[in-house]
Amino acid sequence: EYKEDWIGSSSLTCTDCPDPLKTTQASGTHWFGEGSLPCSCKAGYTPNAADSCEACPSGKFQYDIGGISCLDCPAGSTSVEASKECVCAAAGRYMVFNLVDDKVESASCEDCPVGFFYTD
Repeated sequence: EYKEDWIGSSSLTCTDCPDPLKTTQASGTHWFGEGSLPCSCKAGYTPNAADSCEACPSGKFQYDIGGISCLDCPAGSTSVEASKECVCAAAGRYMVFNLVDDKVESASCEDCPVGFFYTD
């Protein structure tokens, strides 16, 4: 839900995002400027030309709310449609993300250290 904040308004109400594939990034009151809606595509979806959201196809993902485009799953991993993450295809491997400024710059499937295992 989002709350429309209009300067000088005495009554503020929360309203569902108009598109069921959209959500807000945080709860609470936000000022986004007159005429704008603080709703963004959910993780696993990206905006399309019709001002709606479309699912990332299999083999791609979008981990963030409001992501602009779907990202390719790294080599050795896969995803289903509308995924917000990829899964390493081989047993005993896990996904490692390289973050820069809180954004995924790259990801890879790595072997679990000796004595450890990973199950999805």
